[in-house]
Amino acid sequence: QFPQGFKLDGSRVYLPKIGWVSFWKSRDIQGTIKNVTVSRRGEHWHVSFQVEMDAPEPQHPSTTAVGIDMGVATFAALSDGETH
Repeated sequence: QFPQGFKLDGSRVYLPKIGWVSFWKSRDIQGTIKNVTVSRRGEHWHVSFQVEMDAPEPQHPSTTAVGIDMGVATFAALSDGETH
């Protein structure tokens, strides 16, 4: 792992004590790079970038709401008038 001292130039990354290393970029890097991890699986080497980015606040797709009143005589009475 390289938490600092790395530089990114297109599809090349500078790693401290190693130098410039070319890599194949599978997707665009979005956000601010905070950490670079180099790993090996079998004969292949992989470079991973941990980024920090702002994510939008999730919104529920529903536009309506209903309240439920549970009772003895009526099992469930909904605020829209429906009963069960």
